[in-house]
Amino acid sequence: MKPLVSVQGITRLFGGLAALEDVSFDVPEGGVHAIIGPNGAGKTTMLNVLTGVYTPSEGTIRIGDDDLTGKPSHAFARHGIGRTFQTPQIFFNMSALENVMVGLHRHEQHALLPAMLRLPKMAAGERDSLERAVGHMREVGLSAYLGADSTTLPYGALKRLEVARAIASRPRLLLLDEPAAGLNPSEAVELAELIRDIAAGGITVVLVEHNMRLVMSISQTIIVLDQGRRLAAGTPAEVREDRRVIKAYLGAEDDDDA
Repeated sequence: MKPLVSVQGITRLFGGLAALEDVSFDVPEGGVHAIIGPNGAGKTTMLNVLTGVYTPSEGTIRIGDDDLTGKPSHAFARHGIGRTFQTPQIFFNMSALENVMVGLHRHEQHALLPAMLRLPKMAAGERDSLERAVGHMREVGLSAYLGADSTTLPYGALKRLEVARAIASRPRLLLLDEPAAGLNPSEAVELAELIRDIAAGGITVVLVEHNMRLVMSISQTIIVLDQGRRLAAGTPAEVREDRRVIKAYLGAEDDDDA
């Protein structure tokens, strides 16, 4: 079966420094998959490459049958790539609900004249978007904040709000950059359940994450990066037992904990 994402020979140079060097991997369609590695391993750079923020210096990126190498970010979005960030990127001049509605923008009508004249079809579309946004907020556990200003949400809720906005765009692939960063243990457990539910709904999830307990509990496959290169890949059990991974990243104590 053709993979959803195929990364082949990706190198990304910043001046003379290789943040990524000859990295290749495939992501199958469906389920939860993780990219892990020590700080500076190139994980966020890889997410930036996978969303068109960075153009690879070498290599190719395919989403299904389409080669997106060198395409702009909006082309990745059109092909169904959604993303969150380690530090939530929220529009604080909007309400929480309006933030989620931004994610629906790609699927709405944008004709100028009908919008100016407030034609019934446009009004109906706006009502539908509002209902969908409400549904997405409830889906991620934010029912209590439906009428809230985004500036009033606690940090954990902001992380969920960004997830709601991302899934509102109806992605085929959802990239999560450190989704558990800054969360307490109980919030991390709730996040794991949310990610499982998103994947069960048909969205393929790839997360970059340092929380090994979370990674090992929800991932079908794991890719390990170290100093910009692919160190290992496999199931959680295979990665956990790989001595190269233990030495480079997990360490004896973290391995036992995982």
